[in-house]
Amino acid sequence: MNWKKKKKAREYIKEFSPILEKIYGFKIPAIKISPSARMHRSFGRIIYRGLTGQYEMKLSEYAYAAHTESKAFRNTVAHELCHVAEHLLTEKFTHGPKWEQMMHELGELPSRFATVEKKAEIDFIRKPKNKMTKYVHRCSGGCKHTVSAIKHNKILKGHVYVCNRTGTFLSSSFETVKG
Repeated sequence: MNWKKKKKAREYIKEFSPILEKIYGFKIPAIKISPSARMHRSFGRIIYRGLTGQYEMKLSEYAYAAHTESKAFRNTVAHELCHVAEHLLTEKFTHGPKWEQMMHELGELPSRFATVEKKAEIDFIRKPKNKMTKYVHRCSGGCKHTVSAIKHNKILKGHVYVCNRTGTFLSSSFETVKG
């Protein structure tokens, strides 16, 4: 996550924190902001480290690759900040009535999932699936055998596979096929 995204997230936290602090009478602690390349189905997450009392806001690197100005990015930061505020009040992380109320007080939709509104703005909720490379090996009888990368690598290392139709071995020469 580049510094622009972190900066934008911090701007939103700076905008939202005083509202929650004024209503609920507590101080929002410093929140570490970090990227997550593993988040493909969710936009953000809050992690509380009990021993240090540190909150960490993880934001999806994939979802916000170039969309920090979107309403969805703003909503995600508010969503996670409300989890921090709720935790300060109740020591719980939920999507319950208190959390929903906080989201409304920030002027944001209290959606737990990617709603129609978010989806209209963001069409990249899920990372596109990688197409697996398949390998086509032939037997002496001329049959084509499509195999996975694991089986392909075993063939290259000398493992022997026999064609069920002709009873001959698969050769180590191959063609690659996507998907």
